[in-house]
Amino acid sequence: ICVGGDDDDPSCNFSSLRSTVDFFADASTTYYILVTGFGTTSTGDYGLTISGNCDPGGGGGFDQDGIYDNVCDADDLEINTSYGFSNTTATAQAGEPDPGPGSSPGNTCNSTDGWCSFELDVDNSVWFKFVAPASGCINASAGTIDLQIAIWTVGDCNDFGTFTEI
Repeated sequence: ICVGGDDDDPSCNFSSLRSTVDFFADASTTYYILVTGFGTTSTGDYGLTISGNCDPGGGGGFDQDGIYDNVCDADDLEINTSYGFSNTTATAQAGEPDPGPGSSPGNTCNSTDGWCSFELDVDNSVWFKFVAPASGCINASAGTIDLQIAIWTVGDCNDFGTFTEI
């Protein structure tokens, strides 16, 4: 279940190419984060931050030890830690899910519940996962290049049919 998806968050000050998702999380669920570039040319270095303090209405270490473009090999992230990653050599698995187009009337790109209706391809994807704190709002953001982000709960990492968009 995708808990949220975003492409080019208009509320971010420093870059219209930053994507961010806020959602309520619980400690009994492992969440998977999909980060993918827009088209085959949006590759390069980017930052990914997961924090436990956010408004659902609206770092630390870096050790790049691989490209996590297979969901079952998703890298474990810690809450309230910033990371640096690259999707330059990443690929997409066959059948990788996307959250679908956002629901904002007239401009799906300004939605917080999906991606731009013309950017639904999953290319150069990298997967991450984390376990949420006991309660609270989670903010996941990725930026500096044109990225898309989506949050999912996963029943079986080998079966995209068990992925639920949050």
